[in-house]
Amino acid sequence: MNAERLRRELGLVGAVAVGLGAIVGAGLFVVVGVGAGIAGPALLAGLALAAVVASFNALSSAQLAARFPTSGGAYEFGYALIHPWAGFAAGWLFVLSKVTAGGTVALGLEAYVNTVWPSVPAAAVAAGAVIALTGANLMGIKKAGRLNLVIVSITLLSLVAFVLSGLGRVELARFEPLHRTGPRPSWRCRP
Repeated sequence: MNAERLRRELGLVGAVAVGLGAIVGAGLFVVVGVGAGIAGPALLAGLALAAVVASFNALSSAQLAARFPTSGGAYEFGYALIHPWAGFAAGWLFVLSKVTAGGTVALGLEAYVNTVWPSVPAAAVAAGAVIALTGANLMGIKKAGRLNLVIVSITLLSLVAFVLSGLGRVELARFEPLHRTGPRPSWRCRP
């Protein structure tokens, strides 16, 4: 790998924001709704378990990044530790996972837009968001990182406000039984 072509442009805050953006985008706004429909009240236990597993992933990634402080991430780790082909495969699998996550978020955005504004062509909004964010990335990682930090900050502040506003409305009776048997009811938000 040519070290002059790949330079570290993001600091710790930018790198953490990119990770949070990926987690919040696909993980929170898209996948949690599907998980709630399947798990019902046990969703919280599932999220706790997922947090433990994700922590192991984050800690191992941090350890690898400290051991190999070069640009390239998954490619560099596989290349140096296993075989150049492993690095090649890891790099492309990482790219594929990010493209898939981006597509998932775009479909989630389409569903949200369609719910709130049924007359707006939601597919066009989702495609426009993908094009706009791709353009932001093409302007350079520093600018895209700053934009991502703004978006993630607004999103996290909104989520904190949402949670705080709902704390007084939690009904513990809805968490029993934690594990249900039989047909799954429709889990929809009620006003």
